[in-house]
Amino acid sequence: MKKRRLLSQRLLMPVFVLALVLAGMFFQKTQTLEAAELDGTATETVKADVPEDNESVQAPGKPESLEVTWKGGKEVELAWEEASDATKYLVYRSFTSNSTGFAEIGEAEETSYTDEEASPGKTAYYKVVAYNDDVEGASSDVKSVYVIKAPAKVKAKVSKTTVTVSFKSSAKASGYEIWYREGTKGGFKKAAALKSGKTVKKKFKSMKPGTYYYKVRAYGKSGGERAYTDYGKTVKAKIAGSTIENTKSQLTIEADVKLSGKGSGYHAKIVMATPSSAVSFGIQYDEHATPPYTGKAMALIENVASNDPGGQRYTRPSNKSLKLNKTYHLMMTVDKQGNGDVYLDYKKIGSFSQPNIAKEPCYLRIEACARLNGDSVKATFSNIKCKWNGKYDSSKVLGKSLQWVEFKQNQGLKYKYNKKSNNIVISGTVQGAHGDWDVDYNGVQDILQFQGPY
Repeated sequence: MKKRRLLSQRLLMPVFVLALVLAGMFFQKTQTLEAAELDGTATETVKADVPEDNESVQAPGKPESLEVTWKGGKEVELAWEEASDATKYLVYRSFTSNSTGFAEIGEAEETSYTDEEASPGKTAYYKVVAYNDDVEGASSDVKSVYVIKAPAKVKAKVSKTTVTVSFKSSAKASGYEIWYREGTKGGFKKAAALKSGKTVKKKFKSMKPGTYYYKVRAYGKSGGERAYTDYGKTVKAKIAGSTIENTKSQLTIEADVKLSGKGSGYHAKIVMATPSSAVSFGIQYDEHATPPYTGKAMALIENVASNDPGGQRYTRPSNKSLKLNKTYHLMMTVDKQGNGDVYLDYKKIGSFSQPNIAKEPCYLRIEACARLNGDSVKATFSNIKCKWNGKYDSSKVLGKSLQWVEFKQNQGLKYKYNKKSNNIVISGTVQGAHGDWDVDYNGVQDILQFQGPY
């Protein structure tokens, strides 16, 4: 009996201990809550929010009204209307077709984009796709534009004083521009504009000696304006010839000369004159010249050994027959012994000897003359350059520091310097002369003498 009682006591002990523990925990929690209430710091337990699923992102709309415009070179400009819900746009290009070969070339946040790497000589196809974050929208319609290629196979062929520039046509070009530069320094200037895509050749005549560089670009009508290709290959053309810069001499005068007039005779000349003698070289028209020169405009040298009557001698170097109202480049040189040469369009065509030029002060001049009363003359002189004492001063040219005085021999003739076109025109009708230009030579001419170190 006693053993049973002991056994029941052992079984009840754990239960009793557990009850004490639970009672203690309840009492402690009750005390804590009561203290907090008295303290005014009681807090309410808040249940944490349960995360909700992310809202789905709206797909953007379609970019409408895509326009593509070639702006020149490799540049194509794109513009389109804003797509709904778009945060960015991706631009795609193809050189294959409007349905294949597209590759992404750029990204834009606005509704425009400039492609700077389009291939000349090809049709470029474009499309734009709108994105809302990473959600892709519908593609725009595909639009295309042809990128004109720069002219190929550019050549510059020289024949005497003419340069012919030619090149291969550029597909779909509306026209071309030819630019040139003389020498290796300075910028290029526009030489010609060809207003047809089929015109692929241009001649530049009466070019003075020197080295020229040419380049060509094509243009097309794009977006209502001209767009230009890059320039094709730059080519070189060299024209040989004699100029005041490269020809050794003691005295030189050169000019571009054009002659016209009415009546029985008239001329335009460049002149070297001393107090006792002179040599002139120019263009003379004479209806009374000896056959076979009658009624022709000829290149003429007049060598005056003496101012006395009969002291002049005429020669027609190389029997050069010239045209009226056409510009020719004339140059006359002389050395220290009075031996001289004459040049027509940069080529030597004759010589002379006048020792008095080397012995006396020599003046460089231009002159115009008509044969009889009632005959008229118009002589245009441009590109005038002078050399004294074997040294060429590039400032002693018409339009810079070159100065002159007039010796007016006939009241019917006058001169005018045109600053804009940089030329001198001597013109008018002879009046009051006593005989023809052989008898009263001083009475039928007008002379301009250039001031320099004589």
